[in-house]
Amino acid sequence: MAIQAGNAQNQAPVLLVGEPNLFKRTDLPIDQNKLNGLKRRFSWPGYVPEAVLVSASSLDEKAQIQFADGRKKITLSVVPDVHGSNGKGVQRMAPPFSGI
Repeated sequence: MAIQAGNAQNQAPVLLVGEPNLFKRTDLPIDQNKLNGLKRRFSWPGYVPEAVLVSASSLDEKAQIQFADGRKKITLSVVPDVHGSNGKGVQRMAPPFSGI
């Protein structure tokens, strides 16, 4: 499983004999979405994870615009610092992406 972590979406769930106690606990300081993501990596009698995960955005339209603008600003300020303003990269630090 660890070797295939990069292809986690393409992997069948690991079949277990029963539900792990970890998923039964309610006292863990873990985000429910992360716990559900972990849970989808396994299957046991009585539980088969959904094949397709559909997620609705919790951001309203204004917040989505703010998020996109912020991401754009970060990208425009960080990419040139790392890859160089000409996109040719910085030796031993960042590969070139100009001409791609």
